[in-house]
Amino acid sequence: MQRDFDEQAFEVLELNTAQLQQMVAERTLELFKANQELRQEIERRKKTEIRLREGEKKYYNLFQYANDAILLMEGDQFVDCNVQAEKMFGCSCGDIMGKTLYEIFSPVFQPNGRSSRDAAKEVIRATLEGNLQRFEWKHRRYDGSLFDAEVSLSILNIGDKPILQAIVHDVTENKLTEASLKESEERFRSVAENSIVGIAIIDEERRAI
Repeated sequence: MQRDFDEQAFEVLELNTAQLQQMVAERTLELFKANQELRQEIERRKKTEIRLREGEKKYYNLFQYANDAILLMEGDQFVDCNVQAEKMFGCSCGDIMGKTLYEIFSPVFQPNGRSSRDAAKEVIRATLEGNLQRFEWKHRRYDGSLFDAEVSLSILNIGDKPILQAIVHDVTENKLTEASLKESEERFRSVAENSIVGIAIIDEERRAI
């Protein structure tokens, strides 16, 4: 009787041991797979971080060494700018950061008579709503001198806060050239209209235009 009981107990123990070994093997396999997946995820993240760093480096180089001035804004305040912006406004990036578009770097009023503050807030609001803005703007350098510019204002998705990117192109020379041509045309028209001698304009084949 005792012998039969011992044999049954031994068989149960063997069965339990086998089940335990099976459970351990299954758990070990699960842990191995989880470890493999974790390693793969870590590797993917490393590759993603490398690509992000490379992308950031490329953007930084494009940003810093662009031919036009580029300024980044949070709301209406400048938070960064490139080398060309420093040259254009005649000051360091530190002098620009924290300032607003209309605070130092614009006259009180634009050439059309509108307040620079009101006009700036309007284009900033429109840009934050997702509408790319392109407009002419009268800017003021750090020394107080004025210049004409064409501005492209767009929104960038960087981090949690929307960042505005302003690309500023100095068009002062273009404006001066246009004004000079217009003055020449008006002067010629005035001479032609008041001349007592007939004046005609002909092309290369001597035909009147």
